[in-house]
Amino acid sequence: MKCARRLDGSGIPGYSPFSPSTPRALRQECAFGMEEQLPASSIPSEQTLVVKTLVRQSGLAGKLIAEASESTARVYRVLSPSLPARLAAPTISRMMNGTGLKKLKRCNLLLLHLTIHCLLAREAGAGSPSQSAVEAASEFADAVLLAGGGSLDPSGGSLYDPNNPRHARAGDNFGDYAINLIERAVSNGDASSFRKLAVLQRLSGDADDARYWNNRAASAASVPPEVLDFSVAAQEAFAAGRWYVYNEKREVAEVYLALAAHAGHADAAFLLGDILEALLREDEAQRWFSVARSNGHSGAGKRVSAVQESK
Repeated sequence: MKCARRLDGSGIPGYSPFSPSTPRALRQECAFGMEEQLPASSIPSEQTLVVKTLVRQSGLAGKLIAEASESTARVYRVLSPSLPARLAAPTISRMMNGTGLKKLKRCNLLLLHLTIHCLLAREAGAGSPSQSAVEAASEFADAVLLAGGGSLDPSGGSLYDPNNPRHARAGDNFGDYAINLIERAVSNGDASSFRKLAVLQRLSGDADDARYWNNRAASAASVPPEVLDFSVAAQEAFAAGRWYVYNEKREVAEVYLALAAHAGHADAAFLLGDILEALLREDEAQRWFSVARSNGHSGAGKRVSAVQESK
């Protein structure tokens, strides 16, 4: 028995598409399928095309994906708590053609991608839950929602996910600044913000997270990933630090300049010493002038002596 469609009686108070004899379980099943996505107007065709391409390239039937979605959600909810309980087959169909939907829901896109991943991995003899699969699903969901000039709508919440280890590590290392970068990067597909996250994590010693954010930057800009070794990261951190100095965001500037200086960038150490001396933080200024001198800055030695004499 199929779910009844609301046609003539949809605007009548108390209208129900079910007869009094319809079993409760069937009513709940139909309601579940109808509530998974918001019914209404139009979704950019570019978004549904991305979804349709994923499903068609997988070679899997919508019914099979729907049947496997419940177990996938159960396994992956530890890594991605926002996942719905499952996807009904009609929902998957609507996600592919956009019929009767106001927008695509990110949680459903995540589960769709994860379920397909699990089914294909099972065919290949693999299938253990992994953070990399969640990240791939997240990138897919972002790509869908940004297609056709769309945007990522956090629905009043934060796009920073403390349950995502990469988000959490960036937040732990760089606080609100990193959280703001993540939200701007994810919400707008901002390559510059992704690249800043890569630079920060590279210079803080997390090469794996740096590689991840750098790949996200390349994907957002639709270009191949750029090299991000220590010297390149240090130069970009110096440039960012100098920009923040000129734009009077001193605390953020200090973070970038200190990271660059620790990576051997003499000009960054010298500029940081200059800033701190102007703030009458002489001991810190002397230390960074000494770092600049050790890194080969020609004028740093005189500044070390000047700070010592001023004490």
